[in-house]
Formats: sequence, C-alpha cells, structure tokens
Amino acid sequence: ICACNYLKNNKPDAIINIVDGTNLERHLNLTLLLKEYSVPMVVAINMADEVAASGTVIDEKKLSENLGVPVVLISARKNKNVNTLMEKALSVTEIPENTVYETTSESEEEKRFAFISKILKESVKTAENKKEKLTIKIDNVVTNKIFGLPIFIGIIFCVYFFSFKIGGIFSGNISALFDKIVSKIGDGNPWLSLFSAICKGVGTVAEFLPHL
Repeated sequence: ICACNYLKNNKPDAIINIVDGTNLERHLNLTLLLKEYSVPMVVAINMADEVAASGTVIDEKKLSENLGVPVVLISARKNKNVNTLMEKALSVTEIPENTVYETTSESEEEKRFAFISKILKESVKTAENKKEKLTIKIDNVVTNKIFGLPIFIGIIFCVYFFSFKIGGIFSGNISALFDKIVSKIGDGNPWLSLFSAICKGVGTVAEFLPHL
C-alpha cells in the first residue's frame, strides 16, 4: 500500500521490486500491481541461494518474458548478482505493458493469482528428489497426529528426569561443598561472618542451578 501510494504522487526513474524467492506466488502479486503504474521496473528475486539449495530451479529468462520486465536472481546476504541488478536498474527504460489476464474471474485479485500460478508453472521447476530441510523433517515427525503426543510426553519426562534426578545429584554436591566452606570460615571476625553469609546465599542459589 505504501509503495502504491508513493507511486501515485511521484514518478521515479525506475522501480527495483525485491521479491522473496521462497514465496514467489504471494510476492508477485505486488509486482503485477506495480506494473500498472507504467514505471520501468526490474524484479530482483532474493534468496536465490536458498531456492537452489531446496532443489527448485527458477528460469529467470522465461519468468522475465511472462512478466514483461527484467528479472535478476540475487542473494543479498551473499552479495550475489547485486551489481548486475544495479546495472539493469540504471539502464532500464522500457515501460512495462499492462498484463492481460486470460481468466473469466470477476475479482482482480483472483485474476492476478491465476496469472501468477500459470506463469510459475512455466518458469519454476521443483526437483522431485529435492532434500527436505532437517527442520522440516523434525516438524513432520513431532507434529504427526499419531506420534506427536507420545513424543511430547517423552520430552516432558526427559526434562523432568534430567532436571530433578540427574540435577539433584549435582545439587547435593554443590550444597555440601558450600556447607564445608562455611564451616571452615568460622564466626570470629565480622568480615569472616559477612563472607560466610555471602557463601551461604551463593550456595543456596547455586544448588538450584543443576535443575535449570
């Protein structure tokens, strides 16, 4: 909304539309909206390294043809193709043509998403043997309808066991250590008494640390 409002009142030389490559379908909706303002534009598909790692291949030439604007795959985090993007942004002068939606839907938003779905099928290929991320695999297991609850109960039991059973062993040793230190200090000197009190306080807190 902010970008569209700005374009209504200003006329920039060009637009660099940065798109999340891991979620093209949602973000290309803004790209189509920006095209309607008849300003030269370059689409930068960011996180291209993560897209490639997931096994997905984006045909930037085909996507560029379908969108009617230059497309550059970049990785801002790794500074990959950023210079290429800037060069294209500085040289682009062609005003993009209005997109023709081949659909009978009355809603403009539905028309845009139907068009996006169509061009992504032509421009983006997902490898059939792509490797799932470890986090996704873990999520699929721990959120499983059958195994999710037993796994949750098992985790809670392990936390309890290590905190109170295993941690209790260390807690007792720490308490005994500070008691021994305090007993050897004595109470003859005010400073020693103060130090003894400090040790008692530290010992009381320290014996709870293994439970954490």
